[in-house]
Amino acid sequence: MSPPASLARALAAAGLVSALAAGPAAAESIPMPESPGRGIAPGAFPAAPPYAAAAIPPEILARRDRLTLLDVLDVALRNDPTTQIAWRDARSRADTIGVAHAEWWPSLDLLLSGTRAQTVVQGGRFNAIQTTYGPGAAVTWLVADFGERNGDIASARADALSAVWTHGAAVQQTVLRTIEAYVAYLDAKAQLSAARITEDEAKTNLDAAQQRRDAGLATIADVLQAKTQLSQATLAAQTIEGSIGSTRGALATAMGLPANVTFDAGELPAELPAMEFGQVDDAIGKALGARPDLASARESWLKAEADLRATRGSWLPKLGLTGAYNRNYYEPQTYASSSNTWSIGLTLRIPVFNGLQNKYEIARAREDREKAAAQARQVEQTVINDVWTSWYDVKTATQRVTTSKDLLGSATESEKVALGRYREGVGSLLDLLTAQSALATARALEIASRADWLVAAARFLYSTGALTGPEALPRTAGDEVSR
Repeated sequence: MSPPASLARALAAAGLVSALAAGPAAAESIPMPESPGRGIAPGAFPAAPPYAAAAIPPEILARRDRLTLLDVLDVALRNDPTTQIAWRDARSRADTIGVAHAEWWPSLDLLLSGTRAQTVVQGGRFNAIQTTYGPGAAVTWLVADFGERNGDIASARADALSAVWTHGAAVQQTVLRTIEAYVAYLDAKAQLSAARITEDEAKTNLDAAQQRRDAGLATIADVLQAKTQLSQATLAAQTIEGSIGSTRGALATAMGLPANVTFDAGELPAELPAMEFGQVDDAIGKALGARPDLASARESWLKAEADLRATRGSWLPKLGLTGAYNRNYYEPQTYASSSNTWSIGLTLRIPVFNGLQNKYEIARAREDREKAAAQARQVEQTVINDVWTSWYDVKTATQRVTTSKDLLGSATESEKVALGRYREGVGSLLDLLTAQSALATARALEIASRADWLVAAARFLYSTGALTGPEALPRTAGDEVSR
């Protein structure tokens, strides 16, 4: 007797699904380069994954011609792919904890089976064809083990926490990278302004030299020297002006924006915010309790510890429960139209010998734990060195700010005296040019010292794990950078 039409359709559909899932019999041919030294385009350029285009938020867009550091950081933290990647990774690993917890729950499967079989007995005397079909259910449950599941949960939790700490480190790196790019752009703008002042002073020198020559008090050599200084000053200003475009592009990239986006920033602050750096040993102690990369490394060590416990537990006895229930229908209905079958049982699995596989897996897990411990120690040493270096760098930067201001004051007075003496005819042009060259150098050094201090302060905060965002920056009323 043929099976019912519904069963036949179900079996046909199952066969079709199976055929579709199997895929093509042969793999699609991929064009390959003819030689290692020759590249080819194997086909159409791959499509980009969907994503929202990076942009400046509307509230910040209104002041795009004078972005503050907080504006820049806001845009960067919204758009930077590095922080988004780390955030997604942390969320993905957090879901792994749920996977580990699922090992404590029973597993239930619903079944639908159908069988058509021919049975021959007594040397062919009796020949029967029967169709059996019906629903069923199967349950499996690991009732007890010796630490494997707890180890898996602890491993997944430590792995997720490590990813969360890694995301925090990515945020701090983005903040530091953006601050460095922002200060570099402000530094270039300030250096250009100083170069333009030096260029104007060179024009003044040329006018004074020309007037003195017209009055018969100077020679053509003075005029030529003044023209040479003016050309040098103009060339320096043009060089700095040309570099501003690239520094602004680098800042746009740090903000997660295209390099050709239109925006501008404020000015390098004339006065730096007050900031207390404390003692280096205190800073090191703070870093050892705050650096997210160190915390991530230590969580990785805890994960390796948990993996070792889980590996040991996987080779200890396990008690499992199994259960099954089936409802069977028969065609033809020789004795009954249907029947119910069920089973339930306990299984105790006791590993005895597996070719010493367990020995080597446990040994491998133990070595992975020791490696993770060494890596955590390596990161700790790096953190200590970062704090030590950045603390001295910011102290030196603070001293350079004071010294460069004194140098600028002295150079300014010296240039004024030299210019006055030259105009009165009692000083030489060489003395004036030397004084103005020293003044130009002093201006550049004073600007660079302020920019270096801002970067050094940011790096010190980063080294101690305190550069978590705009709220961690030093604040001073009216300060363009820290506002």
